[in-house]
Amino acid sequence: GVQTCALPIFTSTHADVREQSAWCLGNIAGDSTALRDVVLASNAMQPLILNIRQPASTSLFTNCVWALSNFCRGKPQPEISQVESAISVFVKILSGDNEDAKVDALWALSYISDGDEDHVDAVLRSNVAKMLVEIVGVDSKMLTPALKTVGNIVHGNDNQTQAMIAAGL
Repeated sequence: GVQTCALPIFTSTHADVREQSAWCLGNIAGDSTALRDVVLASNAMQPLILNIRQPASTSLFTNCVWALSNFCRGKPQPEISQVESAISVFVKILSGDNEDAKVDALWALSYISDGDEDHVDAVLRSNVAKMLVEIVGVDSKMLTPALKTVGNIVHGNDNQTQAMIAAGL
């Protein structure tokens, strides 16, 4: 199953094997919430994050960001404890120069923030509000997922809405 084979593949010394593993697990996680939960239960997130932090290639990086985004996608949402460690990774990606990865990171933040107050608070704790406001001010392919994330946050409680206003929205 996924749990018994995912981690050894993700730690392969061959970057192309890790990239194919990310692509495969991203597809599995994106297929259904039940399969997403199996992938999350396999502890595949941390090796995936490691491959994002220390990518062997741009292609590996981009595929891993997309796969990690799929780990956060779907209703019902994963518990915040299952995806919270990915939030800071997504925020760091937003300060990079890979636009495709930024789009996937923004979609992931929109998936995470589309939930209860705990999910929104976890996103706000990452200090991403000002970055979101800056992205919303520029017409690009990042605009739609950034707007979705901002909308999820302002739809939250009064303090969450105020955080976005304080960030310049």
